[in-house]
Amino acid sequence: IQYMNRNVKMSPVLIALTWDVIFVWVISTLYLSAQKGFTNSQIVLLDSVLMFAGCLMVVPVTKLMQNVKPIVGTRIGLIGYACWLLLYVFGNGYATFVIAQFFLAFGYAVLGIKSNSVLTESLNTIKRDEDYQRIYGKGLSLFYMLEFIGSILIVYVYNWKPIVAFIISLCIVIFCF
Repeated sequence: IQYMNRNVKMSPVLIALTWDVIFVWVISTLYLSAQKGFTNSQIVLLDSVLMFAGCLMVVPVTKLMQNVKPIVGTRIGLIGYACWLLLYVFGNGYATFVIAQFFLAFGYAVLGIKSNSVLTESLNTIKRDEDYQRIYGKGLSLFYMLEFIGSILIVYVYNWKPIVAFIISLCIVIFCF
């Protein structure tokens, strides 16, 4: 019960930090064009690869994660995020970034399936099912506040050292893991 109560208390923070890869969306296009030298069409194609990979992975990932505990699934999804960030930091060729998009799509798919299950399972155990929407909404509100503040700050960080934004995001993913 104590473990489940802790899960419920930490869920808004986990939702806020993992609902999306925080901080890097604001600068990803700029980073790919200015730092990695990709053209605009290559960057748009990378986004298309992400959408395609996401569509491809939904059914297999759902089947694969069916018997995995929610907390383990969440950690697996975070590993997908971490691999994406590492490939963005250290990758050089376009093919590396295509592979990175598959890792991100995998992370999205797994977290979409399993991260809410942690909260649902915890609330069911402590008999507080009616609190799901309130706690989930609190997490999303926190996410949007973090994204707003982070978007402003990360532009200044990007002007200082472009790679630092990705390293900060990687640190957040590791912390959430």
